[in-house]
Amino acid sequence: MSYDLYFFPAAQKDFAEAFRALFEGRPHYALGESQVMYRNPATGVYFSLELVVPGDAEDNGDEGDEDEGTEWVEDPRFGAPYIFFAIHLLRSQVFALEAAEELAAWSGAAGLGLFDPQSGLFADRFDPDVFLAGWREANDAERADAAARAETLLTLPATANEQTWRWNAGREALRQSLGPGLAVPLLQHLAGPNGAVRRVFVWALGSATIVPPGAEWALLIDDRAKPGLLARLTRKNQAPPVAGVVPIAALTLGMRPEGEHRRLDPPDAARAAELIRQAEPPGERLPADAVLDA
Repeated sequence: MSYDLYFFPAAQKDFAEAFRALFEGRPHYALGESQVMYRNPATGVYFSLELVVPGDAEDNGDEGDEDEGTEWVEDPRFGAPYIFFAIHLLRSQVFALEAAEELAAWSGAAGLGLFDPQSGLFADRFDPDVFLAGWREANDAERADAAARAETLLTLPATANEQTWRWNAGREALRQSLGPGLAVPLLQHLAGPNGAVRRVFVWALGSATIVPPGAEWALLIDDRAKPGLLARLTRKNQAPPVAGVVPIAALTLGMRPEGEHRRLDPPDAARAAELIRQAEPPGERLPADAVLDA
């Protein structure tokens, strides 16, 4: 299920031709002929946009995105081109928070009005607060349906998910401000025992790293014999040599301040061997859309 909005301009002239220009140059937007996919690899957030041209149904939509689970439908209430926005439900609210920022940016710049098919209401501009309230209501209903179906849902507190999202969204800017020689890892989710979700960061033992706030576990990569191995494997999209995960409590004594943050420096051989002995097997990596708000 998805939460949908229809965006349209005050003047319909040349709107179809201007569709692509709305998103060209914006980060994380992949443009097709009439469809645009937003996907942020740092946060895991994604949503879809479709240019709908009434009377031209055969040309609406691109092939290759069937896995997103969204069926594009021409709405008979509109007789002129409009943008069909869809974002999935049964997600953490961070999906809606990031979408709200994006929608406000490009719809406001283009002066687009909108129609909300969930409420049946028109508006002359996008209001993030109204959107978030509507999405949360629909998401809660979908959660209730999932509970009635006895589906198993993985959750973390909403504050924890928002903290992870904000860290990952700002990670690249922080990395650039700190300069080379200090890793700034993403916060990731791993499956733990008994349905638990672990918030984890990657620490290559041969490198100094910032510790993300809220991290509960460290995923150890033993790259001491080959400094820079993790970065090289990442560029080649190859899996690094994982030693396992250790709880953050096992690393506290080795941390020191780095401005407003905490850092870990490469351990000596004895300490690295001790950490590797303590490490547990890592669980399955969980994408952002698999972890909901408790």
